[in-house]
Amino acid sequence: MSDYKAAVWHVEDAARRAKSAGEMAVHDTIVAEVLPPLYRKRDGAGAGPSREPSPPGTPAYARAAWYVEDAARRARDAGEVAAHDTIVAEVLPPLYHQRDGGGEADSFRRFKFTRYWVAKLHEDPQGTPIFDTHGTPLIKLSAAGKRTLELEGTGQLPDGRRINVGRTSLQDNKYVVLPDGVWAYGTRNNPLKPFRSLAVDFSVVPFGTRIFVKELAGLNLPDRTTHDGWCEAADTGGGIRGAHFDWFCGPEAWARDSVVRNVPQFVQAKVGDT
Repeated sequence: MSDYKAAVWHVEDAARRAKSAGEMAVHDTIVAEVLPPLYRKRDGAGAGPSREPSPPGTPAYARAAWYVEDAARRARDAGEVAAHDTIVAEVLPPLYHQRDGGGEADSFRRFKFTRYWVAKLHEDPQGTPIFDTHGTPLIKLSAAGKRTLELEGTGQLPDGRRINVGRTSLQDNKYVVLPDGVWAYGTRNNPLKPFRSLAVDFSVVPFGTRIFVKELAGLNLPDRTTHDGWCEAADTGGGIRGAHFDWFCGPEAWARDSVVRNVPQFVQAKVGDT
């Protein structure tokens, strides 16, 4: 989830630090051109331009970008991850665009990139029993096994069936047994597709949006397909905030394949079909 209030505080602090350093042109650039769209997003009033920006490539933009990057670092170091991600995903890209001379906007943005998968479940005779939605026992899991299932959202039983965490699973230990051929359910109970489905923050990327991830294009995947770079926003999760994609990789063995593990922690992605 974006945190505009905290992002505003950190960017205002960047302007104050530029002023204290005597860099008034940088201070004025941040105050006049960086902060107004952020104020409007914070206040829920859209983000249209407040006035004509300075000519692209003006030196103040480069220093303004430096101060705002420092603001993002300070937010991260303070543990304000949502504010950091808001600054990185929404404040810095247009500033970089102006710094680099304007022209047609670069539609690629930087996103944190992690993986999740279908956890392989193992019976623990001394563990906690879990059930299907009708109350039929499925398996006994150790505490660690149950935590893994809850973290990944989907697990595969020793008999090959797959189960999905439901809305009440944490309270009643009842899980959804998936139909044959379905790897996992995402938001709105849509079936997730290995290497094509992403969990996202829906306040940043709406459900169903197509996303092109530059680093995925051309990868030869463990399911014997070659990725074309295109994915879909199909899921979300409590740990997915701001500029962060969690890549659904299907079975655990695929997720641990070297090609998949070598995808970088941060990627360049284009949100939408254009």
